[in-house]
Amino acid sequence: MRADIRRLGDLLGETLVRQEGRELLDLVEKVRALTRTDGEAAAELLSNTDLETAAKLVRAFSTYFHLANVTEQVHRGRELRARRTAEGGLLARTADQLA
Repeated sequence: MRADIRRLGDLLGETLVRQEGRELLDLVEKVRALTRTDGEAAAELLSNTDLETAAKLVRAFSTYFHLANVTEQVHRGRELRARRTAEGGLLARTADQLA
């Protein structure tokens, strides 16, 4: 799952570069890194960001988290499907319970 999220993040980064330029991706990466290591520096950087750029940052992070959530849902669905298959499916479980 992490590899899928990473792959989607990379694709999102490529899309940001194509649509908005390398500067936005660099800023996204800088904010991401600072929030892990120095929250105050991240807050200061964001407080000095103009409204248009801030909106683009919000969209970039929002899109990333949506992609990550969808990836988690897909993987969870696969796990549940595999478990149901391994257990013989709903009909087999019901028959076992009735026996």
